[in-house]
Amino acid sequence: MLAEVGVLVVANLANVPDKAAVNELLVHEFTHGHQLGEPASRQQQLAFCAHAYGVVRLPRRAVREIEVLIDQREEQAYAAERLAAQLPA
Repeated sequence: MLAEVGVLVVANLANVPDKAAVNELLVHEFTHGHQLGEPASRQQQLAFCAHAYGVVRLPRRAVREIEVLIDQREEQAYAAERLAAQLPA
């Protein structure tokens, strides 16, 4: 069970080819950690996962809104990753 505050970021660095890629991976995942660190965002994401796995059913409108947020979050994480690519390795 996750605590009410904070995030857990897990990254398998065994398959990362070099230090630059480590920077990019960690910045990408830490961006998601920041995005989902707020309890309301986390609850929304968990509700979406429960819906996706057939545990609960969400209204179509709620699903679509969450899908848009997921796309926006992914765009933000990739933008941060591109910035991280400019960091010295």
